[in-house]
Amino acid sequence: MTMPMLGFVTLTLLLTNCLCNVASSQFVEMASDEEDQENIFNQMSKSNDKFTTRFYSMVAPKVGGNTVCSPLSAHMILSILTYGARGKTAEELRSALYLLSDDSLTQNGFKSLLQSLNNATGLEISLANAIYIQEGITLMPEFLSMNSKYFDSDTPRVDFKNSVESTRQINSWVENQTNNRIKNLLSADAVNEWTKIIMINAVYFKGNWANKFNTEYTENRPFYITKDTKRHIPTMYTKSEYAYAELEELNARAIRLPYSNDDFSMLIILPNEIEGLPNLEQNFNRGSIESTYWRSGKVELFLPKFKVESTINLEEILQEMGIKQVFTDFADLSGISQAPLKVGHVLQKAFIEVNEEGSEAAAATLVQIRCRRMASPPEVFDVNRPFMFAIQHKPSKIPIFVGSIRDLQMLPTKDEL
Repeated sequence: MTMPMLGFVTLTLLLTNCLCNVASSQFVEMASDEEDQENIFNQMSKSNDKFTTRFYSMVAPKVGGNTVCSPLSAHMILSILTYGARGKTAEELRSALYLLSDDSLTQNGFKSLLQSLNNATGLEISLANAIYIQEGITLMPEFLSMNSKYFDSDTPRVDFKNSVESTRQINSWVENQTNNRIKNLLSADAVNEWTKIIMINAVYFKGNWANKFNTEYTENRPFYITKDTKRHIPTMYTKSEYAYAELEELNARAIRLPYSNDDFSMLIILPNEIEGLPNLEQNFNRGSIESTYWRSGKVELFLPKFKVESTINLEEILQEMGIKQVFTDFADLSGISQAPLKVGHVLQKAFIEVNEEGSEAAAATLVQIRCRRMASPPEVFDVNRPFMFAIQHKPSKIPIFVGSIRDLQMLPTKDEL
C-alpha cells in the first residue's frame, strides 16, 4: 500500500500512508516555571551543536557551491516529528538529532527559544511552525497539544487532492513568514492524494550592523576562488572595534560582527589558506570556536557583499545520518495519527544577503510525510577567499544560519536590476 506523506518548510517533511502499528502516545509536561532559562539553553545548545556540526559537514559537500542553510530549522521540525514517532523510528531520529533524554528540557528549550527570538527588538526576526493537515485526517490530541504548547504551531486544514490550491496556501504562509524571501517552496506536483500532512518551520532574520559600512568605501577588490583564479568583487570596508580570534585547530581566523541588537552577531571564519574551506567545513565546531580566547581591538575589515539562495533535498543526507526507517513502509508515526504514515520528502530552502547596512536571511524547511591568544592584534581582516559564516543568537548559543561562500560574481548595478 502506498503510504501518505508529511511535509515541512525550512525543512519540508511529507507524510504518506503506510502500514504501521498504532502505539500509545505520551508527552511530558512542561517543566516548572522555576527552571532556569540559561540552564535550559546550555543543555539545548550542546545537543544543537552536535547536530549542527554533523549536519553542515554533510550538507556543504553535497551542495558544492555557495551554501546557506538553517540547522536550527531542520533540528526543530525534525524534533517535532520525533515526538510523534515510536519504536525504532523514534530511536533513529533521537540518535541523529542528539536529543536530550529529558524531553521536558528540549521542549522547554524550544519554547524559550521561540519566545526569545520572536520577542527580540531592534531587528526583524521570526521563527514559526505550521502543520497542514488533510481534511478528514485525525491527529492525536496529545501531539496537537504538545505542538501548541511548546512549538506554537498553526494547524490549518487543507485538501491536498486540490494540489494547486493547497500549495498556494502553503507557499503564501511561507512567503508571509519570510518577508517574501522564500517563494514557491512547493510546486503543485509535489503533493497528491497520498499527501496527508505537511509540517513547516520558517525562520526569517534581518538586522543592521552595530558598525555599519560606509558605501563610499565599497570598491572592487580581488577575491581568490583558487590560488590561480580570482575575481574582482564589490567589497565593503570599515575600521571598527571587533572581537576576533586565531583558530589554530581549524587553521583559520574568526571575527564577530555584532548587530544593533547585540544578542545577535555574524561570525566570519576565514581559512588561513586560499583553498582551505573544505577542511574547515568538515571540522567546523561552534563549541570549540566559542571556547577559544577572543580579543577585542581595532580591525580593518574587508568583507565582500554577497547574496546566496540554496534549495537542499535532505532525504539522502538524513538517511546517511541514520534516519532511515521513517522513509519506509515500516515507519511508526503512530504518535501523530492512527493513519499509517511515512516521510516522503524533506526539503530546505534558505536565503541570505549581506550588504553595508546589515544582513537579511530566511529559511524554510519542509518535511513531507509520505582560540588561543594571538601574538598581536590583526591590522587587517581581509575576507578575500572562500569562507564560512554563521548568524548566532548569543543567549541560547545557537547558530540560526550557517553557510559558505566559494565563489562570487560581480553584483549588478542598480541600472541593471
